[in-house]
Amino acid sequence: YDISNPSNLVRTGSNLITGVTQTFAVKINRNYAYVLAHNNKVYVYSLSTASNPVLRASYAVAGAQELSDIAFYQNYAYVSDSYTGYPQGAPRLFVLNLANPESPSLMNSLVVTEPSHLAVSASKKALFVDSSGSTVAFDLNNAASPAFMGSVYDAKASTTLWKGTGGGKLLWADPVYLYAGGAFNGLQINTIKYDAQDNAGFRVLSRKVNNGMGDEQTYSYSYANGNKDTPYDE
Repeated sequence: YDISNPSNLVRTGSNLITGVTQTFAVKINRNYAYVLAHNNKVYVYSLSTASNPVLRASYAVAGAQELSDIAFYQNYAYVSDSYTGYPQGAPRLFVLNLANPESPSLMNSLVVTEPSHLAVSASKKALFVDSSGSTVAFDLNNAASPAFMGSVYDAKASTTLWKGTGGGKLLWADPVYLYAGGAFNGLQINTIKYDAQDNAGFRVLSRKVNNGMGDEQTYSYSYANGNKDTPYDE
């Protein structure tokens, strides 16, 4: 689509992936688009001519069952697999080497519980992962081998978001804060704001709930005895 006029999108072309009936995520990094498909392959399209994407590569993620999201940092891609039937301890987060985007290769894999949506903060060199209701932070100082830093779980907000979005909280990051959002029963919209200034000890700052009918409520959080894992509504 041509989005030069956001109020009037114009379709400029299309591209059929042979044999693919469903895709789960489309993300753009540099001059390429990455498509996650139901066959657990990552399809890489060149955007040299944006109106006419050209398929340059496909990569089958070995052992994956349900690719969910993809995020990028430096020359690496992070791919989550949200399939729930794995035995405990199975790798669920995959690191792909994109030094040559047209020839991706597996660099690493990590054990994460039911990872779904991902967000990268380049300014903080951190990867955030929605993991079965918790939000987990990984240090990307060594981008090829993310290192666990910490996690936070908001029992009220995370449960609502986890059940409502059919695959976890949507995450997005800015230079200072991390946000999570999702819908519940198609109406209630939850937005969580995290203090991510200290990645290893990040915590929920607030939660905003909109019932879809114009009513909105904001909850702020306090932490007893400095406990960053157990917030309660004020």
